[in-house]
Amino acid sequence: MSRVRHGIALCVVVAAACFIATAPAEAGVYVGPYGAGGTLNVYETVDTPATWADAQAIAQSRTDPLFGTGVTGNLVAINSQAENDFIHSISGGEGTWIGATDETVEGEWRWVNDGTQFWQGGSAAEGGYPVAGSYVNWQPDEPNDLAQYGPAGEDYGFMDYGGDIGWWFDFWGDTEPWPYVIEYETERDTAIPEPATLSLLGFAAVVLLRRRGTKR
Repeated sequence: MSRVRHGIALCVVVAAACFIATAPAEAGVYVGPYGAGGTLNVYETVDTPATWADAQAIAQSRTDPLFGTGVTGNLVAINSQAENDFIHSISGGEGTWIGATDETVEGEWRWVNDGTQFWQGGSAAEGGYPVAGSYVNWQPDEPNDLAQYGPAGEDYGFMDYGGDIGWWFDFWGDTEPWPYVIEYETERDTAIPEPATLSLLGFAAVVLLRRRGTKR
């Protein structure tokens, strides 16, 4: 391939990747530089409601849909304000499960992807505090483990469904289905997909363009 043709192909791939990452929530697949050391994570929004446990099981049954790395998914772990704003944006401001839970030990809030504890206790007003300077975005009176909403209290992380802040709540998750966000920690430092995924990228871009073209 000539240098000119290679450059054109590269531009098309980059444009397609950016298009998918910034498309409306109906597209479902996004890329953000929120992994370790600023590496890229792939995020997938799922609109079909599920309980927290079912959502996590589905996440772990899937692999990176964009770069073809084979990395298994988990419900999203949020480690910065920028990532929180990003997740709130791609979820459309709707209520969504996140990968936080204290189901193993009450008050020990951990991210389900690697078990890292980020919060200890109840709400800040009740003496709760972030562990090792971890980022948190609890609503001021959360987590509160209200037993009135479920026999086991509230053991699962949930991002709010209103406003523009992306507050976190603890929520009962054994019977209540909600949409969710899957995160794939690819550890990639470039947005150029592997060759095997280029056709998928191009197809996704074409489908999205057709969708936009049919809207009036």
